[in-house]
Amino acid sequence: MKYILTLSLCFLALSLSVSGQVSDYVPTEGLVAWYPMGSSLANAFGDEHNGEFFSIDSVDGANAESLGASIFNGTDSYGYVEDGLLLEGDFSVSFWIRSDLGTFNYNPIVMIGDGLSCDSELSQLEIYVGNNGVTVSHNRAQSSSSSHYFQSVDHMEWVHVGFSQESGTMTMFVQGMPVEQADMSDLIASDMPLFVGYTQFINGETCVVDHFEGAVDELGFWNRSLDDAEMMALYMLAPSVYGCTDIQACNYNESANEDDGTCASCAALATACGEGTVWDSETQECIVANPTDTNFDGCTDLNDLLDILSAYGDCSVAEFTCGDPLEYQGYNYETVQIGEQCWFADNLRSELYANGDAILNDVIGDDWEDLSTGASAIYGESDGCEEADYFSACNPDESLDAFGRLYNWFAVDDVRGVCPVGWRVPTDDEWFILENTLGGGNMADEALKTTYGWNSDNGTNSSGFSAIPSGKRDVPGGDFIDAGNIGGWWSSTENGTSAIAPLGYAWTRLLNTTASALVRYDPNKKDGYSVRCIKD
Repeated sequence: MKYILTLSLCFLALSLSVSGQVSDYVPTEGLVAWYPMGSSLANAFGDEHNGEFFSIDSVDGANAESLGASIFNGTDSYGYVEDGLLLEGDFSVSFWIRSDLGTFNYNPIVMIGDGLSCDSELSQLEIYVGNNGVTVSHNRAQSSSSSHYFQSVDHMEWVHVGFSQESGTMTMFVQGMPVEQADMSDLIASDMPLFVGYTQFINGETCVVDHFEGAVDELGFWNRSLDDAEMMALYMLAPSVYGCTDIQACNYNESANEDDGTCASCAALATACGEGTVWDSETQECIVANPTDTNFDGCTDLNDLLDILSAYGDCSVAEFTCGDPLEYQGYNYETVQIGEQCWFADNLRSELYANGDAILNDVIGDDWEDLSTGASAIYGESDGCEEADYFSACNPDESLDAFGRLYNWFAVDDVRGVCPVGWRVPTDDEWFILENTLGGGNMADEALKTTYGWNSDNGTNSSGFSAIPSGKRDVPGGDFIDAGNIGGWWSSTENGTSAIAPLGYAWTRLLNTTASALVRYDPNKKDGYSVRCIKD
């Protein structure tokens, strides 16, 4: 479930109520209305544009959701939204249909028009199945209109169809793929009611009324042009996951459904190993070049020798049991077993990648928002800092001790890794497992939070996770905000891009003082959040 948060988390409850039924693969930027369908024509994205169904039954949806779609009987079924959808300039429409009429019949899907009679017969836009394909008519007025026949679609089975209008050119998408374009530059904007599964027009001197026969699911309208990846996500019923999709590449990502152009051969990746590491052709990864370099700083020094000597004659000390402290780059991290997972019970505070390379730090002010590579920060280390009630959060020494460091997502995603060998940054799915192990988001909230430090609403920490309200480094501006109010932790899972965040978003989990839940949220990758490591 996707939550849309404002920059101030005091509005969290409002955001949850507004977008609680919008799936995470639905683009929310520019979203005007989203109708999940089923038995109700309710807009799941806001309080406006709610409609009413007439003579509608429910049927299993395109995503196999039980009774999630709407079935139209072809006789008197339709949906009506009185407050108009103003589509002007660039816009997009997306829906699933199952047309149950023959291929040449007129079967109306959507009409934005002026009423239930032929008296004036005005419509801005009509989309219908007919002439063996999908046709779009626009600017209808007294039996005249401009129409374009688009590609045919299969009948008697679910098909995803989308239209994206940009700079006067309309692109049709079928099953997530762009298939055809047409000039719609003369489309006249108007604020007319929305009809679903209904149209009326004059044929000669006869007023003809048609009703859709078939099923409709997940109908959405946007006041901007959706791109190819967003349309594909609506068809896949899953967010776009960017990565290498070439199974022959060395960095093939089996979870990716959108290729990001990073595919590389193993030979090419071998040259990318950092200082102190070499390419291992057997494991197909960078490994430490010097086995005696226990802290991965590129050389064997006195501390490395002491580590080696301390294990001499008693190799059993190398065996780790979850719950034992774990020394990593000079700091002993507490660990905790929660269900089948072993987690750090402290926030990461490392200044180095796992191979010993330095992570960029000491980034001042709004320089933080200009970064596209990995960086870390200590809460309060530069101007623009909000204090907490129970910590001297804007004192970097105290905040480092209490909170650890904050990292942008580019550090999390760096191939050199921020977690020790055998550990990693958790995926979005692994956060779901943690949440479910603790009984769901509401119960997890109390079980994860520390018994101290929150400006309000402390937890019991019954899980031993010790979630501390470490705040965030915000973009734009690079300010440190919300210490004492929120704790946020990155996952390694991306969640697409947008015009305002061209480098993309990634999933986090948030705890806060305004909603008693573990919240799934996808901020800008440039934001600074805490990191927890999970054992492989």
